[in-house]
Amino acid sequence: MNEASPPWHFDRAAALDRLDHDPDLLANMIRQFLEEAPVTLAAIDAAVNAGDGAAIGDAAHALKTAAGYLAADALCLRAQTIEGFGRVGQIDDARAAWPALAASAAGVIAVLERVAEDEK
Repeated sequence: MNEASPPWHFDRAAALDRLDHDPDLLANMIRQFLEEAPVTLAAIDAAVNAGDGAAIGDAAHALKTAAGYLAADALCLRAQTIEGFGRVGQIDDARAAWPALAASAAGVIAVLERVAEDEK
């Protein structure tokens, strides 16, 4: 996956498909993502800086799962990639992939913040 990706657009229908067409569950998942993603990203950053492959893998797995439910497929793929690097101890590769993951996550967070605000 190249460094630059087009901006992510929230696909409500795709997200609802992944959540049994439950709009309340979707709203809850968006809220939960907005609360937990910054913590998870900080954990990935700390693990990358510490060279802790297991922690990289665990935190990236959590982000991948959450992004998957919200149909944030590019973020999910980036998280899966860095998860794999962490699991096999490829710390330099994880370190190199981290900026793109962080940027992708920031884009998803920004879009979901607008979605959440529009739904108030």
